[in-house]
Amino acid sequence: MGKDAFEDRRKALEESFFRKQDQELLQAMREKRSQAHDRARLSEATGILDEKVLDDLLSQGVDAASTNALVVVPLVWVAWADQKVDDSERAAILQAAEKEGITKDYPAHKLIESWLKTRPSRELFDAWARYTKTFADSLGSESATRLRDTVVGRARRVAEAAGGILGLASVSDAEKRALEQISEAFD
Repeated sequence: MGKDAFEDRRKALEESFFRKQDQELLQAMREKRSQAHDRARLSEATGILDEKVLDDLLSQGVDAASTNALVVVPLVWVAWADQKVDDSERAAILQAAEKEGITKDYPAHKLIESWLKTRPSRELFDAWARYTKTFADSLGSESATRLRDTVVGRARRVAEAAGGILGLASVSDAEKRALEQISEAFD
């Protein structure tokens, strides 16, 4: 093989390397642009400006199309407090979602079902809590208190859905702690 053949081979390998590198850079730019677009759409839908909160929500599957699923985050949080979601808790959450207009044909419904099958990470609850704190701060204290009581009441009904001894509503210690965390999000 002559010197020219080696030189041609070297150039071809070099061009191939840089072509692959360019494709990877383009893909990374597309992903970054897509993430920024998704963040902007979610911000517009929720009013959230904090990029950390937006990124946490996006990483948990919440996007602009499924923002209404945020109303059930505290319910899911309390249902998972004792490490499992039983059928009655699942039914109570899906019923609450339906009352909020989240029917089976909505992306939010699919997201909620995934949260009921696999426990969402702590980041989802933390993002919800930061969002809730910001929202509650924008309300008057009386309205924020009413909202807190409504949200905690719904979450308590989910905790009580599992029942207790002789069918009497019972809330486990873990569920009580989860209810306290939900309430604290409004402070």
